[in-house]
Amino acid sequence: MKGVQELEDWRSTHELLTRKAAIQAFCADCMGNYEDGVKDCNNMNCPLYPYQPYGNYANKSLEVT
Repeated sequence: MKGVQELEDWRSTHELLTRKAAIQAFCADCMGNYEDGVKDCNNMNCPLYPYQPYGNYANKSLEVT
């Protein structure tokens, strides 16, 4: 899954990641390494949501319920 390896690498080395890799790692961490199989968090309140690796932000409503 996108971000899982980047997260593991960062945790072991603490070397800087690219922005893309950092966002992917953050999402993997937030989603529990996607262990439940869910890829899109649907958290429209997260400022990184439009950039998350498995989201479909362009087709979602901007209304938060």
